[in-house]
Amino acid sequence: MAEEEKKPGAENGTPLTFDEILEDKEYQSEFDKRVAKALETAKSKWEAKAEAAKAVWEAEAEAAKKTAVDTATEQLGAELTKAMIKTELVKSKARDVDVIMPLIDTAKVTRGENGLEGLAEQIKSLQESKAFLFESSDDKPKGKTGLDHGAADEGADDARIRKIMGLPPLR
Repeated sequence: MAEEEKKPGAENGTPLTFDEILEDKEYQSEFDKRVAKALETAKSKWEAKAEAAKAVWEAEAEAAKKTAVDTATEQLGAELTKAMIKTELVKSKARDVDVIMPLIDTAKVTRGENGLEGLAEQIKSLQESKAFLFESSDDKPKGKTGLDHGAADEGADDARIRKIMGLPPLR
Protein backbone atom coordinates (compact mmCIF):
# COMPACT_ATOMS: atom_id res chain seq x y z
CA MET A 1 0.00 0.00 0.00
CA ALA A 2 1.24 3.46 -0.82
CA GLU A 3 2.21 5.70 1.96
CA GLU A 4 -0.74 7.55 3.29
CA GLU A 5 -0.68 11.28 2.95
CA LYS A 6 0.02 12.90 6.23
CA LYS A 7 -3.06 14.71 7.53
CA PRO A 8 -3.44 16.41 10.82
CA GLY A 9 -5.28 14.36 13.37
CA ALA A 10 -4.72 12.54 16.55
CA GLU A 11 -4.27 8.79 16.67
CA ASN A 12 -7.28 8.45 18.89
CA GLY A 13 -9.61 10.16 16.35
CA THR A 14 -10.05 13.53 18.08
CA PRO A 15 -9.28 16.52 15.93
CA LEU A 16 -6.12 18.48 16.62
CA THR A 17 -6.26 22.04 17.90
CA PHE A 18 -5.06 24.89 15.76
CA ASP A 19 -1.93 25.27 17.85
CA GLU A 20 -1.21 21.56 17.54
CA ILE A 21 -1.53 21.76 13.76
CA LEU A 22 0.85 24.72 13.60
CA GLU A 23 3.49 22.77 15.50
CA ASP A 24 4.06 20.96 12.23
CA LYS A 25 6.62 23.03 10.26
CA GLU A 26 4.89 22.37 6.93
CA TYR A 27 1.58 23.70 8.15
CA GLN A 28 3.24 26.61 9.96
CA SER A 29 5.02 27.63 6.75
CA GLU A 30 1.81 27.44 4.70
CA PHE A 31 -0.08 29.39 7.36
CA ASP A 32 2.60 32.12 7.40
CA LYS A 33 2.47 32.40 3.57
CA ARG A 34 -1.30 32.76 3.58
CA VAL A 35 -1.28 35.33 6.38
CA ALA A 36 1.43 37.35 4.58
CA LYS A 37 -0.58 37.21 1.33
CA ALA A 38 -3.78 38.29 3.13
CA LEU A 39 -1.95 41.16 4.83
CA GLU A 40 -0.42 42.27 1.52
CA THR A 41 -3.82 42.17 -0.19
CA ALA A 42 -5.41 44.13 2.66
CA LYS A 43 -2.56 46.66 2.62
CA SER A 44 -2.92 47.16 -1.15
CA LYS A 45 -6.67 47.69 -0.83
CA TRP A 46 -6.16 50.10 2.08
CA GLU A 47 -3.53 52.09 0.16
CA ALA A 48 -5.76 52.30 -2.92
CA LYS A 49 -8.67 53.43 -0.78
CA ALA A 50 -6.46 55.98 1.01
CA GLU A 51 -5.18 57.36 -2.32
CA ALA A 52 -8.73 57.71 -3.63
CA ALA A 53 -9.81 59.48 -0.43
CA LYS A 54 -6.75 61.73 -0.59
CA ALA A 55 -7.56 62.70 -4.17
CA VAL A 56 -11.14 63.55 -3.17
CA TRP A 57 -9.98 65.59 -0.16
CA GLU A 58 -7.43 67.46 -2.25
CA ALA A 59 -10.06 68.25 -4.88
CA GLU A 60 -12.48 69.44 -2.20
CA ALA A 61 -9.78 71.55 -0.54
CA GLU A 62 -8.82 73.12 -3.86
CA ALA A 63 -12.46 73.89 -4.64
CA ALA A 64 -12.97 75.42 -1.18
CA LYS A 65 -9.80 77.48 -1.59
CA LYS A 66 -10.92 78.73 -5.00
CA THR A 67 -14.35 79.61 -3.64
CA ALA A 68 -12.82 81.49 -0.70
CA VAL A 69 -10.41 83.39 -2.93
CA ASP A 70 -13.15 84.24 -5.42
CA THR A 71 -15.47 85.43 -2.64
CA ALA A 72 -12.75 87.54 -1.02
CA THR A 73 -11.71 89.00 -4.38
CA GLU A 74 -15.31 89.85 -5.18
CA GLN A 75 -15.84 91.51 -1.79
CA LEU A 76 -12.60 93.49 -2.04
CA GLY A 77 -13.47 94.51 -5.58
CA ALA A 78 -16.88 95.75 -4.44
CA GLU A 79 -15.28 97.70 -1.57
CA LEU A 80 -12.70 99.20 -3.93
CA THR A 81 -15.41 100.24 -6.38
CA LYS A 82 -17.43 101.78 -3.53
CA ALA A 83 -14.38 103.73 -2.33
CA MET A 84 -13.66 104.92 -5.86
CA ILE A 85 -17.29 106.07 -6.24
CA LYS A 86 -17.03 108.02 -2.98
CA THR A 87 -13.82 109.63 -4.20
CA GLU A 88 -15.51 110.71 -7.43
CA LEU A 89 -18.46 112.11 -5.47
CA VAL A 90 -16.08 114.18 -3.34
CA LYS A 91 -14.39 115.44 -6.51
CA SER A 92 -17.86 116.35 -7.81
CA LYS A 93 -18.35 118.50 -4.69
CA ALA A 94 -21.05 116.35 -3.14
CA ARG A 95 -22.37 117.84 0.06
CA ASP A 96 -22.87 114.48 1.81
CA VAL A 97 -21.43 111.39 0.14
CA ASP A 98 -23.32 109.01 2.43
CA VAL A 99 -26.64 110.56 1.39
CA ILE A 100 -25.81 110.30 -2.30
CA MET A 101 -24.35 106.75 -2.28
CA PRO A 102 -27.76 105.00 -2.18
CA LEU A 103 -28.77 107.02 -5.24
CA ILE A 104 -25.91 105.53 -7.29
CA ASP A 105 -26.70 102.27 -9.09
CA THR A 106 -23.44 100.47 -8.39
CA ALA A 107 -24.49 97.56 -10.64
CA LYS A 108 -24.07 99.92 -13.59
CA VAL A 109 -20.61 101.05 -12.46
CA THR A 110 -17.60 98.99 -13.56
CA ARG A 111 -13.90 99.45 -13.03
CA GLY A 112 -12.02 99.81 -16.27
CA GLU A 113 -8.59 100.90 -17.39
CA ASN A 114 -9.75 104.52 -17.48
CA GLY A 115 -11.32 104.47 -14.00
CA LEU A 116 -14.99 103.96 -13.30
CA GLU A 117 -17.31 103.53 -16.23
CA GLY A 118 -20.98 104.37 -15.92
CA LEU A 119 -20.54 106.70 -12.96
CA ALA A 120 -20.02 110.07 -14.65
CA GLU A 121 -23.45 109.86 -16.30
CA GLN A 122 -25.12 109.08 -12.98
CA ILE A 123 -23.37 111.94 -11.19
CA LYS A 124 -24.28 114.36 -13.98
CA SER A 125 -27.89 113.22 -13.83
CA LEU A 126 -27.97 113.74 -10.06
CA GLN A 127 -26.35 117.17 -10.37
CA GLU A 128 -29.14 118.16 -12.75
CA SER A 129 -32.07 116.54 -10.95
CA LYS A 130 -30.92 117.04 -7.33
CA ALA A 131 -28.58 120.00 -7.53
CA PHE A 132 -29.01 120.73 -3.82
CA LEU A 133 -26.87 117.64 -3.07
CA PHE A 134 -23.83 119.28 -4.67
CA GLU A 135 -21.97 122.51 -3.97
CA SER A 136 -21.91 125.10 -6.70
CA SER A 137 -20.03 128.33 -7.30
CA ASP A 138 -23.14 130.20 -6.12
CA ASP A 139 -22.72 128.65 -2.65
CA LYS A 140 -19.75 130.85 -1.72
CA PRO A 141 -20.53 133.25 1.15
CA LYS A 142 -20.98 136.82 0.11
CA GLY A 143 -19.95 139.72 2.26
CA LYS A 144 -19.39 139.43 5.97
CA THR A 145 -19.66 136.08 7.61
CA GLY A 146 -20.42 137.53 11.03
CA LEU A 147 -17.00 136.64 12.33
CA ASP A 148 -14.67 139.42 13.45
CA HIS A 149 -11.19 138.24 12.67
CA GLY A 150 -9.64 141.36 14.17
CA ALA A 151 -6.54 143.16 13.09
CA ALA A 152 -3.05 141.80 12.82
CA ASP A 153 -1.96 143.64 15.95
CA GLU A 154 -2.33 141.97 19.30
CA GLY A 155 -4.09 143.27 22.37
CA ALA A 156 -2.83 143.14 25.94
CA ASP A 157 -4.53 139.80 26.56
CA ASP A 158 -3.02 138.32 23.43
CA ALA A 159 0.45 139.50 24.44
CA ARG A 160 0.13 137.89 27.88
CA ILE A 161 -1.11 134.62 26.43
CA ARG A 162 1.71 134.54 23.90
CA LYS A 163 4.24 135.28 26.69
CA ILE A 164 2.85 132.46 28.88
CA MET A 165 3.01 130.06 25.92
CA GLY A 166 6.58 131.15 25.21
CA LEU A 167 5.69 132.60 21.81
CA PRO A 168 7.26 135.77 20.47
CA PRO A 169 5.04 138.88 20.36
CA LEU A 170 3.41 139.88 17.07
CA ARG A 171 4.92 142.92 15.37
